[in-house]
Order: sequence, then C-alpha cells, then structure tokens
Amino acid sequence: MNNDSLDYEVFKIKGDDSSEVDVVSSSQHIIKMDILKSDSLKLANMSYTKWESYLKNNQTSWNANLILYWLYKKDGVWFFYDGVKSNWYQNQMKGEVEDWLFFLRKLKIE
Repeated sequence: MNNDSLDYEVFKIKGDDSSEVDVVSSSQHIIKMDILKSDSLKLANMSYTKWESYLKNNQTSWNANLILYWLYKKDGVWFFYDGVKSNWYQNQMKGEVEDWLFFLRKLKIE
C-alpha cells in the first residue's frame, strides 16, 4: 500500500436537478480506482488495527485514505479541488485519520 503505487481519478457527478427555485442540487465527487474484486474484498474485511497502522504511517497514509474514500463512497470534494499530496499531509491528514478511525470504530471492525 505504498503511497506511490496507486492510480486514481476523481469525478464530479451532478445530483438530480430540481425545478423548485429554492432547492440546490447536490453533487458528489467520487474516487475511481481499478482494484480487482478479490482485492476489494480483502480491503473491505481488513481489521481496524491494520487500517490504523496504514493511516498513521506516512508511507501508506495517502493510499489508505484514498482507498477508504473509494471503499465507502465518501464524497472526495477535497481531492477534486486540490488533490495535492503535500497539501493533504500539511492540512488534511490529521483530521482525515481521526475521522476514518472514528468511522471504522463505529463499524466495529475487529
């Protein structure tokens, strides 16, 4: 899961348009990766401890974060508008790691 070993793209998908004047249509920014189905099953079943070690390690945290966005279909708006790895480490990493660990604990992944 080395940080330089993953290719990804970010797409903006516009939500449903509404004819109502006061309703704002939403959009989602999705992470797209080419990951084999067998690998995606392994990722989906990875332990909390393993995710924690990947997220807290500077050599793997970027990829672990991207994979979790992809795996759980979280809106990747930051990656769409910025997406610069050095900016993520400086401005986003701490909060992202905390958010993902909280989320994974809530799922009760062992």
